[in-house]
Amino acid sequence: MKVLVIDEDEDIRNITRHMLTAEGHEVTTCSRLSPRELPLQWADIILLDEWSGHKRDGISLSSGIKNLMGAASKPIIVFSTDDDTEALAQYARADGYLQKPFDLDELIRIIDNTAIPQKIN
Repeated sequence: MKVLVIDEDEDIRNITRHMLTAEGHEVTTCSRLSPRELPLQWADIILLDEWSGHKRDGISLSSGIKNLMGAASKPIIVFSTDDDTEALAQYARADGYLQKPFDLDELIRIIDNTAIPQKIN
């Protein structure tokens, strides 16, 4: 599976890339970009950090991706250190969520469970 990891923390991007590559996934990483600058057509699934305090935050980026023609059906998994990651993911129109810190098993499970798009209720 082709996974796009968007996180402002280079260490998190590198660790996530390493874990997913070891599991046989193709991974591209980037920090904050506007939705139109992202390699969305390449990705099968998007892992998106929820950050705030920047020009564009993770929640508005997720919503922006969902508004783009051709990208609305791309599964997005929001991950965050916030205690209410599930609510953030719902607000962001994400398809799944993951609480930081997470381990490889959790990451693979949520990717596998979200590979077929299904909305959070």
